[in-house]
Amino acid sequence: MPASIRLALLCLAASFAAAAQDAGSRVDYATLHRVLAPAQTLRGFDRLRPVERIESSLPGVRADAIRLTVESARGAIAVPVGADGRLDFPMSDALLRENPPVATNQPKGTLTLTVSFELKLPPGARVDWRDVEASLAQADAVVRGQGGRSDGAEFDFDPAAHAHIDTEGAAPRRFEADADGRILIPRAVGAQATALRLSAAPRAVLPLLIPADSQGGS
Repeated sequence: MPASIRLALLCLAASFAAAAQDAGSRVDYATLHRVLAPAQTLRGFDRLRPVERIESSLPGVRADAIRLTVESARGAIAVPVGADGRLDFPMSDALLRENPPVATNQPKGTLTLTVSFELKLPPGARVDWRDVEASLAQADAVVRGQGGRSDGAEFDFDPAAHAHIDTEGAAPRRFEADADGRILIPRAVGAQATALRLSAAPRAVLPLLIPADSQGGS
């Protein structure tokens, strides 16, 4: 199940990224602005967190070795890239009107930009399932037009934490993280729980996305 769910999420991201496939040594700002525009739409959902990410198709190129610079007439704007490829691209109407070139240290045609999203949950070791369900409802609203739906949540922990999640409710259960630090909580399980108790803070919480016509998912 995890592979198929991740594939669905990657397909969603790829649909946002198609126009960026030829990003190279220089590309105009308007092109990247258009590709990353869905992140602006996602910011309209208070229970979702947009994730902008860049990666190289060249073997051995770490994401944090990628350099992006908006060469604006008002001064160069460096766009930091994290070790996991995350970035926060500067989106502004003023830059869009100027449409400056965006330079990178990577060869033409080797970079891909994607936009995906995470669930935004309240901090703390105890998470009310109603908060998870409210985030999943917003995730459904995002992917409904692409023929998808969410069927639960994936909690991603540092593998070294050996994390677990205990459900509270009439039939409590414990879920242990796999070797990659992931714990999948299907929506059907959450519906029978009042809350989740987390043994560690997750690095991210993602929706489990499946095609709308799929049955089950747990």
